[in-house]
Amino acid sequence: MVLLVFIDKENRILIGECANGHNPCFGMLIEPGGKREEGESSVDAALREGPQETNLTPDTSAMSSAGQLTVRFTTGKIFRIEVFTVRNWFGILRASSSPEFKSLNFLGVNEIPWEKAPEGDEQMIRDILDGYKLDYTIWCGDSRKNVLCIKPTRYKPK
Repeated sequence: MVLLVFIDKENRILIGECANGHNPCFGMLIEPGGKREEGESSVDAALREGPQETNLTPDTSAMSSAGQLTVRFTTGKIFRIEVFTVRNWFGILRASSSPEFKSLNFLGVNEIPWEKAPEGDEQMIRDILDGYKLDYTIWCGDSRKNVLCIKPTRYKPK
């Protein structure tokens, strides 16, 4: 899986309300992203998912890996998510281009209602904005709304 953290020139994050009932984050505020298709690299998945969900195509020269999240559910399901930051893109934002989101907006980190986002998301975004690389492990019950424990390992790249 991939997660795209679009960051505009004012350091605001693209975030939206998940409208996909099959997503463990249904009804929560999340960043765009999705599953890799068979044989697809994480970068290729990010380049496909960006336009599918937002109508924004990441500029590969302004896209970089921010690390990874491992989400483990008590059901045994494990999601490994590569996180990419995107600081430049092509296109015009259109949430209506995807059934994944009810709305998409760029919001400052202090404007986001974090109580509507998955637990740990605020720390992840703040770590990314502070220049850290991520290696988070998140243990959940049966959904992403039921977080049991977060191990937020992070480091500054050299």
